[in-house]
Amino acid sequence: MTQKTYFSHCRTALKFGINNKFSKTDEILVPEYICDSALHPFKQLKIKYIFYKIKPDLKIDWEQIKTKINKKTKGILFVNYFGIPNEIDKILNFAKVNNLIAIEDNAHGFMGRHQGKLLGEFGDIGISSPRKHLNIHSGGVLYSKEKIDINLDNFPLSNKKIYLDKIKFLIKKFPKIKNKLTKILQRRPLYEDQNFFREKMINDYSIDSNSLEVIKNYNYEKLKLNNMTNYYKWEKFTLDKGMKPIFGKINDDLNPWCYPAYVNNSSEQLYWFKWAWKNNIQIFSWPTLPLELVNTENESVKIWSKMLCFSTKEYNIL
Repeated sequence: MTQKTYFSHCRTALKFGINNKFSKTDEILVPEYICDSALHPFKQLKIKYIFYKIKPDLKIDWEQIKTKINKKTKGILFVNYFGIPNEIDKILNFAKVNNLIAIEDNAHGFMGRHQGKLLGEFGDIGISSPRKHLNIHSGGVLYSKEKIDINLDNFPLSNKKIYLDKIKFLIKKFPKIKNKLTKILQRRPLYEDQNFFREKMINDYSIDSNSLEVIKNYNYEKLKLNNMTNYYKWEKFTLDKGMKPIFGKINDDLNPWCYPAYVNNSSEQLYWFKWAWKNNIQIFSWPTLPLELVNTENESVKIWSKMLCFSTKEYNIL
């Protein structure tokens, strides 16, 4: 039976997971197309990561990844991008053949299912981020096939943070008011800038009790229905606008964080960011790539510069 342990953040869950499975002499394969903050645990633990290539369809370049394996390679991290299952059977078989520990990054797809099983539970260890879907203070989940002894007490949020969070979460309940306040108080988020959303490393905390209560009692079928409905609406919208879909047909038991599509170039991408801001629509870029890749000519930068992510939380095209 899979063990679940809750933390304040998904990256903290990843940190405790890899700390239990790997040593500083090990190397772990990670995709080039990944958020920089997902690598913070590796840097904090001083565990070496080796990049492997991801193709435009967000699948692994299998010929290239074979060249990355050596005697120190002990694990492979794979990502269910935007909550859509990756080539899970093929990846798990690759890990088995090469005697690797499989780490499943399902940060985007909390409570989504593949072949009737929860995403995040396919790898030897896995992670998910309910914070990306729910209106909660904190929440990251570590899934483990083997028992991991973790003693992490609930952390006290500072009074200031509690106060600010309550305001933020109250505003989130009224998206129209939120959008107006955002325009008054903030400039347009620079989704086209790789450094605009870059995050600092965080300390280790457990999940707070209020967030855990929400996670355990939420109506996920209703949430998934909403997100899947909006996913298909955005699919139609982008196809009508001549954009290129990344994924084909998907199953209806998923919980997609957004609908991703390609435009022709970065100029067209910028046009849509400005259009979305003007029309109170949430379109964003992902991810904030690792710094060591940003100024290189690798595939991940090309993917990022042409991708638009349409939030599945709402669809407010009139």
